[in-house]
Amino acid sequence: MNYQHLRYFQAVAKEENYLRASEKLYITQSALSRAIASLEEELGASLFEKSGRNVRITPYGAKFLQYVDQAMETIDRGVEEIQYMMNRLEGTISVACIYGYTYGYLPDLISQYNVTYPNVRFQIKPTTTQDVIFSTHMGNYDMGFHSESALMKKYLDLDYYEVRREEVVVIVPVGHPFAGRKSCRLAELKDERFVSFDGNSGMLYKIRDMFTEADLTFTPYITVTDDQSIVNMVKSGMACACVLRNIAKNNVGFSILTIEDKIDKYLGIYLTVRRKPVYPATVSSFLEFILQHSKEKTPAEL
Repeated sequence: MNYQHLRYFQAVAKEENYLRASEKLYITQSALSRAIASLEEELGASLFEKSGRNVRITPYGAKFLQYVDQAMETIDRGVEEIQYMMNRLEGTISVACIYGYTYGYLPDLISQYNVTYPNVRFQIKPTTTQDVIFSTHMGNYDMGFHSESALMKKYLDLDYYEVRREEVVVIVPVGHPFAGRKSCRLAELKDERFVSFDGNSGMLYKIRDMFTEADLTFTPYITVTDDQSIVNMVKSGMACACVLRNIAKNNVGFSILTIEDKIDKYLGIYLTVRRKPVYPATVSSFLEFILQHSKEKTPAEL
């Protein structure tokens, strides 16, 4: 029994077809069949049975696959750890991220990280806070960046780290009467049309809380899913908006106003990962790097 034959076995179990598995492994179908036959002979049990043009894993094969998957995962982790120790870490990290954080914070973070680990690749999924939390909980992503949310109390299999606190500001079109000002009170904007995030974003609830603190009601004129759509609508003169200063500072075509009200104008931004005893070396190294560059280095108290 050798390492390569176990990889072949995993491929056939996944594809349930010898031809497709052989094509993915870049070997001939006959060579693949011989490898599986060799495994079956050594184990003294059939691993697959024919099912039309495909194959179906047997109960013996299904049980064996559980141990093979565990063994291969351990071996892969060992290879990563050695690469990590030699600063030659390789692999791909999948990250879900609220839309606005793909504009500056996350690209800057990855750029700094890749100085040390240039061979680590990233798959980035811009999405909403709700989807970041749920998808990380489901294991669809290695980690996620999202805004503060009540959902954090629901998914207790996740660890949450507050990595930033962002100030919420008001942005108005260039031709707006307040465009020449540096600040305003929310009461001055009570008759304005606002474009805002929809209910999948933690920002909508933060903005509502701020208006409630100021004894006002917040009812958006338009709701969208992402920061760039909000910015574009403000630029068009259609409405005002409340956004994070980090999002507003790199844009032109509107004015940024600090909120004067004595209310909580800061939104926590969190990194979330599934709670595990051991992470792959790529995920572990990036997690450590992020926490070293944040103000929080322990799970947030909920």
